[in-house]
Amino acid sequence: MKKGRLFLPLCCALAVFLGTNASQGAELPASPSVEDATSADAVRQMQDQKLNFVLMDARSLRNYQAEHIEGAILPMISEYYEKQALFQANVISVPPDVDEFLKRSVEKYPKDTKIITYCNKDCHASEVLMSKLRLLGFSDVKFMQSGIDAWKEKGYPVAAPAVDLAK
Repeated sequence: MKKGRLFLPLCCALAVFLGTNASQGAELPASPSVEDATSADAVRQMQDQKLNFVLMDARSLRNYQAEHIEGAILPMISEYYEKQALFQANVISVPPDVDEFLKRSVEKYPKDTKIITYCNKDCHASEVLMSKLRLLGFSDVKFMQSGIDAWKEKGYPVAAPAVDLAK
């Protein structure tokens, strides 16, 4: 009987939360589907055909600097990483606003730009980045399944060390 008494208040609280977010204009991103994914083979083919697209590495700056897929960029402008390092060193007290920096970082791209995001095999950062880019209005965004791990398993080239950040 106690389970039944808790169910209704939990449902009401969830409805209030979702209603509040909806009224504030916030959208909850949908879970990625099969249509949201692309493969390492497909990305390599796009590179070979010299198709126009942006490849974004959703991993950390350190991982990107160690190795990344040739042609990939970081999704953030260099100022974000500088502020993040200052925050981690306790030089500044407020971390950089990820969403604000992402918005600033991608404002140079038209909303119909084809964007592919990737991370690692067991990571979901590429899916999160894809969702955030869609919330910013980008209409042609996919994530690469199994990320750089699948890329390297195929024997495709990686670049290391990184020489420049997305600016």
